[in-house]
Amino acid sequence: MIKQLFATLILAMTLALSGCGSSTEDLAKEVRASMEETFAQDAATRHIQIKDFTLIHEDGKKYKGLLNTMESGEKFTYTVEVTYDGSTFMWEVQQ
Repeated sequence: MIKQLFATLILAMTLALSGCGSSTEDLAKEVRASMEETFAQDAATRHIQIKDFTLIHEDGKKYKGLLNTMESGEKFTYTVEVTYDGSTFMWEVQQ
């Protein structure tokens, strides 16, 4: 059940990054912070600890991330799809 909830979490958020565009590293930090905030707000995902999150630019507005978590003492790795239009992003954890 936790994996299903985790895999379907989607969040769109306005970025407060300076300059015309941000680096992929800056975007990864913002996406990670968004995921941590989202997980903390739901009792079903509150126990998830993000150990590492990396992000690469695929094409255009598309980015792909690798998320490593610790959940109830077990390690998990997920793929994360991110869309970023220069001011707003949306992320989705894939199963």
